[in-house]
Amino acid sequence: MPRRLAERFLSMLPLRIIESPFPPMEFRMQLTSGLTYTWDATLPVGSRVVEVRKGGQPIDRAANFTVTVNNFIAAGGDNFTTLLNGAGQVDGPIDLDALVAYVESLEQPFSATIEGRITRLH
Repeated sequence: MPRRLAERFLSMLPLRIIESPFPPMEFRMQLTSGLTYTWDATLPVGSRVVEVRKGGQPIDRAANFTVTVNNFIAAGGDNFTTLLNGAGQVDGPIDLDALVAYVESLEQPFSATIEGRITRLH
């Protein structure tokens, strides 16, 4: 089923989204774009993200953030209930259409590299 991209304005830490409250046996760290983060699997769920950076600098934990996810996740799907606290949702294009448009906008042939955005301590 096609999903639309959704943008939400959040006045909260992105680490709450990165480390969403999955059941402990299914704990997964989330992929990000524009941010790098470090996490520690030995810490309790909810405290595993130890640092978040944007452009190499630590984020301002009091700042407001805009996140873009698909509309399923924006509606709290897959236990991303933190996103329900966001305001001003703006719906965008179908996610597959946005991906195709992005790839077509790249110089062809394009290549992808591992960016090292996620660091695991333990």
